[in-house]
Amino acid sequence: MRRNPKALEDQSADQREWQLHGSWHTVGAGDRVVVGFPDGRRILGRVDGMTSDLCVVWVVADGDHRRMLYPTEGLTVAPA
Repeated sequence: MRRNPKALEDQSADQREWQLHGSWHTVGAGDRVVVGFPDGRRILGRVDGMTSDLCVVWVVADGDHRRMLYPTEGLTVAPA
């Protein structure tokens, strides 16, 4: 996915770093994923949607509800 250089200029350093090196860019809506939290917790689920700039991602966790996640908060993701 190509990024708009102007849009990157308008974002915080954390957002730019995440977009350049983050893991969420490797998955899309409908994909099964494992989400890792900074405290070591992990959840399995399915990507339900994401904003076009990837700053917000919704995941439906197995046996749980839909969660709004912010990848810039140190979350990791891997295909399940």
